[in-house]
Amino acid sequence: MTRRLLRTAKARLLRFHETRPPVLVMGLRRGGSTMVADAISANRGVWFADEPYAMFPGRPGFAEKSARLFVPMHSHFFDLADDELKRFSSFTQDLLGAQFRAMGTARHTLPGLGANRASLKVLNAPWMLPWFARETGAHLIAMTRHPGAQARSVLRQGWGYPVEAYLARPALLEQSFGVEGLAHIRRFWDSEDPWARAVLDWVVTSHPLRQATGDRVYSTTYEQVVAEPEAFIDTVLIGKCGLTDREAMVQAILQPSGSSHLNTAAATASIAERDVDRILNGWRTKCSAHELALGQEILDTFGITAYRFDA
Repeated sequence: MTRRLLRTAKARLLRFHETRPPVLVMGLRRGGSTMVADAISANRGVWFADEPYAMFPGRPGFAEKSARLFVPMHSHFFDLADDELKRFSSFTQDLLGAQFRAMGTARHTLPGLGANRASLKVLNAPWMLPWFARETGAHLIAMTRHPGAQARSVLRQGWGYPVEAYLARPALLEQSFGVEGLAHIRRFWDSEDPWARAVLDWVVTSHPLRQATGDRVYSTTYEQVVAEPEAFIDTVLIGKCGLTDREAMVQAILQPSGSSHLNTAAATASIAERDVDRILNGWRTKCSAHELALGQEILDTFGITAYRFDA
């Protein structure tokens, strides 16, 4: 309780004056975005908001957010109508100006409790990535992780499948995946196999992250960051985004992230020990031969070659 009160008091006293462009980490649940967000937040003057578009009752800021936004199915924002986009845009503008102080924090402030750039971790609007790139002037880090690792973790948490919300907009899916692709999406969803649905969820929700291109849009993977953290920090966080505290960022990536409470004990131990092979491939030991084969079938069906289940 004392920590929460101190954080609230600090948020209210924060003096925010933007002099550097925002940095947005865009990914999916259990995809490694917290690790990268922690590294960004290790820099002085960064005001960071964790999943500000997550519209779930009971989560911090829900009342304030629901007064400004709306609650979409599975809390995923995409294919917005004009009035919805207007509300989304207004909320985002105020968010990037740190107007919602209680939704974020500056872990390391500038002198005088100051902050000069905003950073967001965005997991509930991957299909809005082109809009963010076009409208915000932010640096965007588009991040993916092996669908098997993500699917296994999501199923362990007992979470739902946002792909259900996208299936309610078949015209959008047909535009992106084609008529045949939409038929395959429906086929795997209708199988009611939890594993098939979890992998399918990755295929659909990660689509814009895998297609991400453009100025100030930097694509990376969980695997790349874990295997070569210094290279990612030097190339993207320092070289592209202009962040400066290299040592603090390296330390943030090398230790268990702020979402490590969702890990298994074995996964957390692997991170602490820097066992890169076990960090990246430990999920395979939890999968049956059937699941590995089905996962590869789904990737082959949609022509996805960046990841494999059979290697």
